[in-house]
Amino acid sequence: MSAVSARCGRWEPSSFNAGIFRPAPVAEVTEESFDEHADLGFKDQYFTLQRSCPS
Repeated sequence: MSAVSARCGRWEPSSFNAGIFRPAPVAEVTEESFDEHADLGFKDQYFTLQRSCPS
């Protein structure tokens, strides 16, 4: 995180964003696909924020 701050200056945790797009009808979405989207949309952002907090 210090390397990011040194290069980019101040940053906002609200700007954490990532995504993938694999369109499928609701009935065809697998649990694996759902988990992948959920992890990327929430879990990865949470732990990135956690790592960025001063200890």
